[in-house]
Amino acid sequence: MAFCGLRIGEILGLRWSDVDLGRRRLFIRRQVIWRRKKDCPDAETRWVITEPKSEAGKRVVEIPGPLTPFLVGHREEQNSSPNPPALVLPSEDGRRSIPATCGADTLTLP
Repeated sequence: MAFCGLRIGEILGLRWSDVDLGRRRLFIRRQVIWRRKKDCPDAETRWVITEPKSEAGKRVVEIPGPLTPFLVGHREEQNSSPNPPALVLPSEDGRRSIPATCGADTLTLP
């Protein structure tokens, strides 16, 4: 997904509802960020999915041609599971991935 110029937090925040494979577009509407104690109501630090900081961060990005077949295959694979995840790149337990645990292989085309 690096072909699209996305930040890792934006990639990990992508839901399938943000992906339009027919028009080859990604709608950037959320991101995964580290929430500090002072920014959390319960004073717990944690990774959260949130909207981009600015309106400019919410944008539409074209999916490059080589990425489209990968996304189609990835979605078909996920949909074959008993509980398909809403996130494009979830963790193994189906929850959101966090940048600290994502290696290059998570974000690299096969």
